[in-house]
Amino acid sequence: MYQFPFPISLLGQGVLPSITRVTQAVGLKPRFILEPQAIEFKRKIITTLDKRVPGLSSINLCNPDLRVLKWCIDTKKLDDDQIFSLLPNSGSLQPGEQVEIKAVFNPYKDGTFEQCAELYIDDNLDKSQISIRLKGEGLFPRITFDRREIILPIVPLNVTSKCVRFPF
Repeated sequence: MYQFPFPISLLGQGVLPSITRVTQAVGLKPRFILEPQAIEFKRKIITTLDKRVPGLSSINLCNPDLRVLKWCIDTKKLDDDQIFSLLPNSGSLQPGEQVEIKAVFNPYKDGTFEQCAELYIDDNLDKSQISIRLKGEGLFPRITFDRREIILPIVPLNVTSKCVRFPF
């Protein structure tokens, strides 16, 4: 347990001893360590719908506690859209053990996608411990130009006309 004075000051008055309070804090050992808690996938180009190549990333779940940790991730929302998936989505970890969870991004349409999956521990499905945020952007191949319209002067046949872009 930690105890320390929490000085409260008013602008222009400085620290006022009459309103300084003693603060108590307790440091707790975490039940699990999840890194990263949010994954942002690179922009994914969708070349063909029948041969999609997914984007992959990984999440590490570690058990620093002295007890066995049972965990599961609610993937119902992810399974409905089939754009993101997490594998494995449940298991148990011995003390000091770590598991790598594969995060997959496999879009089948244009758009920016963002979903959350809830992590539960010790079969307590009433209260989520943490939300894993997944985000990615899927695009069909396209060519874009820096200008939508170029107006060239009228010239006789076999005379070259060109447009020069000035840096601004």
